[in-house]
Amino acid sequence: MNLYVIILTLFTIAGLFISIREWRIIKRKNKSKQWLSVEGVIVDSKPDNLTGDLLPIIKYSYQIEGTTSINTLEFPPGTSAMPEFSKHYFEKYPEGKTINVFYNPDDINQSTLEPGQQKDDWLIFGIGVLTTIAGIVFLIFGH
Repeated sequence: MNLYVIILTLFTIAGLFISIREWRIIKRKNKSKQWLSVEGVIVDSKPDNLTGDLLPIIKYSYQIEGTTSINTLEFPPGTSAMPEFSKHYFEKYPEGKTINVFYNPDDINQSTLEPGQQKDDWLIFGIGVLTTIAGIVFLIFGH
């Protein structure tokens, strides 16, 4: 087997892996559109100084049936933040702000501030699909 085929095979597998991973993320995020909402409040909004990461730490609390929950806004795996990214989130979710919290009625501790998929989710999925297709095409017709 020559090096060209090995590299293209790895390229194709990577594209397939990205596509499958992103499709699962999109499906999971779409389920959050069906979740119920309740009023909550931002309890902490700060940079992640412990790791030196630029991702913001946004903690929020909400109460359901007398139970108070505190969660952190999660960003998709692999999100790399620039200073403008963090600034946007600090302005959007300042400490003390009243917000809508969307929670899973089957597990009230599972929640988010931003239900549904984001535009970037589809972009990454598309890149994975295109990478897979390109790899297959070059493997078949590239000899």
